Amino acid sequence: GSSRASSPLLPSAGDAPRGRVLRLEILSNWGDNNYFGLAGLAVLTLGGEVVPIEAAQLTADPADLNQLDGGAEDPRTVDKLLHPEVMTTNAAYMWLAPWQPGKQTHSLSITIAPPSAPPVAVTALRVWNYNKSADDAEP
Repeated sequence: GSSRASSPLLPSAGDAPRGRVLRLEILSNWGDNNYFGLAGLAVLTLGGEVVPIEAAQLTADPADLNQLDGGAEDPRTVDKLLHPEVMTTNAAYMWLAPWQPGKQTHSLSITIAPPSAPPVAVTALRVWNYNKSADDAEP
């Protein structure tokens, strides 16, 4: 919902990049040699409006822990980035993927407009980090 995203300063219309797909390349992780993840994300347009995103609009490489050899049915899949509970330590509401040091890229792609639609002006991206600690999950 829109309550997830509030931003006091947004770029003007002329300064905002426009596009249909937003691709994040994850260059490093924070202190874990084996995994990386996020608890949520929101893409904002001009005026601070949240771009509606559905699970089918998200792709990640690597996708999640389920793609590992012998992977189980781990619930920490990329669609969890859309769960409204972003300030949490509940792993079932977060995305987790394997950190593969030899892999050239670790990425997350968000389709914000179909090819037939005009490009969307993006003024901000809010991300919430994967939280194991209750101290880190406090607002």
